[in-house]
Amino acid sequence: MSRVLKAMVALLAIAAIAAPAMAEDRLGLSGAMEVRGWYLDDGGDKTETFADQRLRIGGKLSIAEGVSATFRTDFSESDEWGNDAAYGRQNIHVDRAHLDITKGMFSLRAGQQNFAFANSTVDAQDNGILIGINGMMPIQLGYMLTESNGGKASADSHILYASISHKTDAYSVTVYGANETSDVAFKNDAAMLKAARNNAYLNGYTAEDGTKTKGYNQVYSPATGVDVAASETQGDTALAAFDAENDITDYEDGNLATIKGEDVYVVGLTSSYNLGAVKLDVDLAHFFGDFVKSENIDVMGTQLMLNGSVAASEAVTVG
Repeated sequence: MSRVLKAMVALLAIAAIAAPAMAEDRLGLSGAMEVRGWYLDDGGDKTETFADQRLRIGGKLSIAEGVSATFRTDFSESDEWGNDAAYGRQNIHVDRAHLDITKGMFSLRAGQQNFAFANSTVDAQDNGILIGINGMMPIQLGYMLTESNGGKASADSHILYASISHKTDAYSVTVYGANETSDVAFKNDAAMLKAARNNAYLNGYTAEDGTKTKGYNQVYSPATGVDVAASETQGDTALAAFDAENDITDYEDGNLATIKGEDVYVVGLTSSYNLGAVKLDVDLAHFFGDFVKSENIDVMGTQLMLNGSVAASEAVTVG
């Protein structure tokens, strides 16, 4: 065995011995393996039996004081046994990969992360930034890019989030607000956009202010019946009104164009109370804004969630 090869073997042996020590000091791992069997009965003549599995591994690597990296990966998530197409790289899913920096009362989280708060009133998992200001009343400010369309005409989709909290031994209260916007009302569904434009061309279009523009099918002459040229001109006029109202530009058949999408807001309060044997969770949220601007569909509503429990004894809790 050459000296170079012996040196390489020695280095590998040292690395093998040193790696567990480094992992123990700086890397914390956790995970779970799930293997599930299913029997589904729809109450009629159809039943279904299958098995699936998922291996989840997550970890946190301490890089330096106040600096860490977190990851979580799922292997063979929801793979059905016997499905040959399930075996491959596409079944390795990374849902957490972010960097955390803490300095004094300030913290920063950047990367792929999960925004979930207020009984999952907002629950998103994408790339973003979360800034924390820790004190008597901690503040969080967040931005998440939920969809990027690069250089295409379609615009990006994102979430903005802000909250302020207060906590004591008896209760905790968080007041929050969030806004989700998307300029692609028909994102991932080019066929829907195409159908909407065709409908405007044929049947006309009514703008948000009530202005109506006739379409191809609404042009009729008592003397000559359908005037094809006039109908086509009127259809083009209605289509132009649809595109202008919804900010559609650079439209190509079968592809998405820029279009006014959702602009949804939520403001709310979530709180927990520890009253000895009695525990109570309260979540109040109010929604407003536009769900699909192009279709003039508004968002409006208020939801209230209450969750209470009473410790009847040391072994029994009723809730």
